[in-house]
Amino acid sequence: MDPEEPPKKSIYLLLLFLALAVCTYYVLAKWAKLSPAVRVDAVRTAIAFDQGVLDSANTAEALEALSKKFPNQAAIFEKLGATYLKANNLKEAAKNLERAGTVNPENFGTFNSLGNVYYLLGDRQKAAECWAQSIVINPTQTECRINLAVVYNEQGRLNESLGQLHEVLKIEPENKKAAETLKKITNKKAKKTFSHKL
Repeated sequence: MDPEEPPKKSIYLLLLFLALAVCTYYVLAKWAKLSPAVRVDAVRTAIAFDQGVLDSANTAEALEALSKKFPNQAAIFEKLGATYLKANNLKEAAKNLERAGTVNPENFGTFNSLGNVYYLLGDRQKAAECWAQSIVINPTQTECRINLAVVYNEQGRLNESLGQLHEVLKIEPENKKAAETLKKITNKKAKKTFSHKL
C-alpha cells in the first residue's frame, strides 16, 4: 500500500459524515421554516406517551382528546370504555373497548370487559365471542369461564357450558360459584335428558 494513498475506510467514513451533515442541514432548514406553533405541536406529539398523562385525564372529554393525540395507546381506550360504562353509556363503552382490543389484541382484560359490556347490552353472542377470545389469550381466567358457561347455558349449549365449569374447577377446585353453577346446569341437563326419554 502506498503511504501517500489514504485508506479506503477513512474515505468511506468521511463520505458518511458529509452525507449525515447534509441530511441534518436539510432537516434543520425544514424545521426552521415551520411556524413556532407547529414546531411545539410536533415536539409534544413526539414525546412518548406517559402513564401520568392518562392518570390525569378523568373525564370522557379529556380522554377523547388524548385518544386523538395518541391513537395507538390501548390504555386510553380502556379507560375511556370504563368511563362510559360508569356513565351507563354502554354503546360508547363497547366502541372504545373494541378500539382498545384492535390496538392491543393480546390484552385478555380488554376482551373480558368487552364481553361484560356486550352482555349488558343483551348481545349474548358477542359477549361469548369476547370471553372466548379472552380465554384464548389467558386460559387461567376463572371468572371469564364462568361468564362464558352462563351464556352457553342460556343458549342451550349445555355441554360447552359444563366444559367451561369443569375447567374452572381444574384451575380453582374450591371455586364455589363454579361448583354451584355446575350443579344447576347438570340438574338442568338431567331434566332435559329425562323429558326427552318420556
